[in-house]
Amino acid sequence: TRTGESAVCLVGTNLKRLGSNRPFPEHCVVHNNHMHHLGEYGMQIAGVFLACCQKNQVSHNEIHHVPRAAICVNDATWGGHVIEHNKLYETCLESVDHGPFNSWGRTRHWCYNQSHGPDSPSHPAGSVTQDALHTTVLRYNYLEDHTVKFGVDMDDGTCNYHVHHNVCIGCPIKFREGDLRIVENNIIIDSLLGIRFDSLYENAQDRFVRNIVFLRQDMHVGEGYGVPPEDARRHFYHAVKNPIESP
Repeated sequence: TRTGESAVCLVGTNLKRLGSNRPFPEHCVVHNNHMHHLGEYGMQIAGVFLACCQKNQVSHNEIHHVPRAAICVNDATWGGHVIEHNKLYETCLESVDHGPFNSWGRTRHWCYNQSHGPDSPSHPAGSVTQDALHTTVLRYNYLEDHTVKFGVDMDDGTCNYHVHHNVCIGCPIKFREGDLRIVENNIIIDSLLGIRFDSLYENAQDRFVRNIVFLRQDMHVGEGYGVPPEDARRHFYHAVKNPIESP
């Protein structure tokens, strides 16, 4: 508690990888910790922050009162993490464009222009498993937040995820550019926002199946979803910048 920055960082590099030299965290276990009131000075932080690493386990942690995400996977290099049985709440106290869990995937196939450019061209995902070598699993977690946009925020090219058997209270799930994301058997309740699909790749292999979604009666989409306020009511899901070709 009361850390200046993140509580636990598993951060490596690909620049010094040569032969058997593997300068990155692998098979680390972050288990049974209580992390709270973090980020006294840094705001772009997390309780557990992962970058350029693979096959780590983050389990049975309680993380709350953080300025941004409770758990953040910074990139899609190389994946294979298991994130399970965590209790995440009271997050994004200093920012809103995030959630209890956030991931990015800004690797070689991610296109900044598609994501944030004025033209937003649509294109295929490419061979995303060149970077996201292993499937990251997010399961059996409890995520609660009634002020943020999304509970599971798969942002900016997040790829190769299996999200299942999580409970999201007040915060739904978001797909942004990326591929190979299977979201199934989750419970999402008391949310003001619907499921969001944003700037998906052509012929993406994402799937949202067998989930229970219970939205609040006063739920809304908001202008941030690209729709006017008068049409921002009771959307179970909303798609933004749809791909030209869909599977």
